[in-house]
Amino acid sequence: MPMTDVPTTRPAFIISFDCEGNWGMMDHLEEHGRLSSAALVATYERLLALLDRHRVKATFAFVGAFTMSEDEARANLPLFTKVGPRARRWLAPFMADLQSRRTDGWFAPAAAAAVKRSGPHEFGCHGFSHLPLIEGELGLQDFDLELASVRKTAAFTGENDLTLVYPRNQIGFSRELARHGFVGYRDTLAVLKHQRSPRWRHLFDEINPFPASQEHGGGDAAVARIPAGRMLNWRSGARGAIPIAWTARLWRKTIEDALRTGRIAHLWSHPHNFITGRDMFDLFDSVLKTAAPRIRAGELWNPTMREYALAQRRTAPPE
Repeated sequence: MPMTDVPTTRPAFIISFDCEGNWGMMDHLEEHGRLSSAALVATYERLLALLDRHRVKATFAFVGAFTMSEDEARANLPLFTKVGPRARRWLAPFMADLQSRRTDGWFAPAAAAAVKRSGPHEFGCHGFSHLPLIEGELGLQDFDLELASVRKTAAFTGENDLTLVYPRNQIGFSRELARHGFVGYRDTLAVLKHQRSPRWRHLFDEINPFPASQEHGGGDAAVARIPAGRMLNWRSGARGAIPIAWTARLWRKTIEDALRTGRIAHLWSHPHNFITGRDMFDLFDSVLKTAAPRIRAGELWNPTMREYALAQRRTAPPE
């Protein structure tokens, strides 16, 4: 298939990471166990080294507060206190930990810095506090405040053309993203955009012997909708029993389908899954070994989410 500059006809492979530390587990911190900032930073560095070895690009979408140091957070307490009632309830576990100086796993500015100096990879956004941005549960004013707070962190100062990975993959206020400087967002597989993808769906994706790539995203001329993709199997609990070879085979078939149809294979994960899951780096390496040669050969486009969104915007029909 000839390669063109039109995203809707070009086979693509996207990788995105939800970078959140303890923020992603705000409402069930004790269920999965707290994370170590040192272990998180080491994991990000190892992921970057693996991607660079294969010469594959990825998007790292960070929770704004996760990029801060403890000192920066304490110097900007209004970002955590002058919020609406929904955000105040959400932030209560963090505020309790901050008061007791139990901050390990909440902050990892070194991880954000490693991504920002990495060169080809994208520094994206995953909200400010990982507050679910659900219309009906959150008002527009509070949505605006959450995204405006991202811009008040040192790591996001001056960042342009951001893309958003919605917290919990629950889509809300997507029509308002352009006002905050976003050019694209990762879509969801949920039937209703504001709902979370059911757990059975992720498990089904791991046992389905006939995986397929996805149609290219749509959106409007301002904000692109990036296909939701599929989570890399988190090899924990019952999911850890799924052999690496099986998951690698499913991703090989997905990439081959994208090459055949001109569609997109989008792999996403959480860096902390590489801490809590077994042999996750081996699994990820096996997928990269499939994709990297096709990328180097020019057969498979490997954009970041930002690059994909900007290309989609250039080819969107005028409104």
